[in-house]
Amino acid sequence: MEKRGSVSEHLRMAVAVGNIGLWELDTKTGDAWRNAKHDELFGYAQPLPSWTYDDFLRHVVAEDREEVDEAYGKALKEQREWAFECRIQRTDGMIRRIAAHGRPLPATDGQNERLIGHVIDITETKRGEEHLRLVTAELNHRLMNIISTMHGLIGMAGRGGGDPRDIAESLQQRLAALGRSHNLTFRDRRAMVPIRQALRVERDAMPGVASQVILEIDERMRIAAPLAERLILVIHELGTNALKYGALTVPEGRVCLESRVNEEGDVEIIWREVNGPQAHEPDSEGFGSKLIRTALSADAKVEQTFPETGAVCRIIFPAKAVQTTE
Repeated sequence: MEKRGSVSEHLRMAVAVGNIGLWELDTKTGDAWRNAKHDELFGYAQPLPSWTYDDFLRHVVAEDREEVDEAYGKALKEQREWAFECRIQRTDGMIRRIAAHGRPLPATDGQNERLIGHVIDITETKRGEEHLRLVTAELNHRLMNIISTMHGLIGMAGRGGGDPRDIAESLQQRLAALGRSHNLTFRDRRAMVPIRQALRVERDAMPGVASQVILEIDERMRIAAPLAERLILVIHELGTNALKYGALTVPEGRVCLESRVNEEGDVEIIWREVNGPQAHEPDSEGFGSKLIRTALSADAKVEQTFPETGAVCRIIFPAKAVQTTE
């Protein structure tokens, strides 16, 4: 068959379909040319009038910045290709993962004066990898929590006395509530899950303290099942902390879960503990704290504070992640 499309036409189509950002960097001045997709990957709806290497570095998260900069310097010194993966913070605050590759364009004197390359968003790929690791670690962590919870439930039931059949039925119901939090999002991975339903499932699984958790969540708000799954993991960890150290350690303590739409149109889910012991920020970050911080990082911003009145966690979903039904 005779080829009709030119090589440039094929390349333009590949760049558009693959959502590839293109760039060319002047290593002497730090100025860069980019296509529109490049700036879009960094969160800009319209291309910026200019872009420099320093602008790029400001978007790289602090933990990755030094490694990326060192790789750049080494590529220039050795006049070789510059390839890396890192996390960036877009202009809208979202954390994304990118992969970039650049190769030198030597000048007539053989010096590496320019780099030409591309950048792509690999967040979804990395999310899949992270999810596999997270599930493995979470299964072990959750199993230990379930065993601990079961031990507490059995102990409370034994101390309370009463008809053995009633005790058995009560235990069965509470253990079933624990299982429902696992089952909710695995029925249909393509479904949109009501946020209130996801939170209620996890609230009802809290042994003996569900009545102390108040849900003021808009029933119309829905999120994708995989996102609901990660939200449940975060709420589970917040609940575990409240049971161990916070408002749920005392009968008068309360947890208020509320939803609101902020001035930017984004949806906030706010966990607020009241009437409990004085809150303190943890001295170190354990697995649970890391899970709260990272489980939703690709889709939402999670902000934890510890005022004396009780722990507060603010989860901010961009408007596009939440579907509101009539």
